[in-house]
Parts: sequence; C-alpha cells; structure tokens
Amino acid sequence: MRRFFSIIILALLVSATGATGAGDLTVNVRDLESNAGQLRFALFDSADTFMKQSVRSSIVPVENSGGTWVADDLPYGTYALIVHHDVNGNGELEQHWYGKPKEPVGASNNPKMRFGPPRFKHARFELGSAQLTLDVVVK
Repeated sequence: MRRFFSIIILALLVSATGATGAGDLTVNVRDLESNAGQLRFALFDSADTFMKQSVRSSIVPVENSGGTWVADDLPYGTYALIVHHDVNGNGELEQHWYGKPKEPVGASNNPKMRFGPPRFKHARFELGSAQLTLDVVVK
C-alpha cells in the first residue's frame, strides 16, 4: 500500500512539473530572390537573450532558392528564431545607415518587421513534441 501511494505521489509530481523531453526542429526557407550566399539561423530561448545570445545557430548554403536547417535533440520549451540571408557571405547583416537591413531577414511566426526586429513575444513558438516544422518567410 505504501508503494502504491509513493507511485501516485511521484506521478503527480511529474505531471505538475510539466513535460520533459526533447524534439527535433526543422526550419524551411523557400522562395529566396537569389541563390547567392548562405542562410544564417539563430535560435533563442528567452526574451532576455533574444537577439543577444543564441542557444543554437547554424549556417546553411542556399540551394534552389532556399534551405533547410534541423536542430536535433532540442529540449522542450519556448523559442524564437531569426533567419538572415547573408547574400554576400561575409557573416554580417548589411544595414542602411539608419539601421534597416539591406539583406533579407525573417523570423519564426513570420511577424511584420516595420521598425526593427520583432519582439520575442511575436516570434515565439512552443516545442513540445518529437518533431516540429516551421516555414519561415525571408524578405
């Protein structure tokens, strides 16, 4: 009987703390204007670190006007993603003197970017399953 109650308490504690696990995130970018350069992906896990320190990043060559990035074994949680089409391949986001990007950029949830990058709350998404696929528009 004591063992039965221990199992019940353990099950309640696990369900109260939420799901734990990891999944794979696949990000597709299509319909780029150019096959030049590379796609630079940066994944963030909080509003405090958004656009400052990524938890994962990668560079993918552009092929057939797009590219795909897979982040394997990513802990379940809330994330936001920024994608930059580095057309000239120099590793930097080219900008006008007033800060607007000269090179195409995009974010998860495809928010409108009128006056700078989106906020974390507009680009955030939940990874809570074994596989999640996002399609990001880069303009």
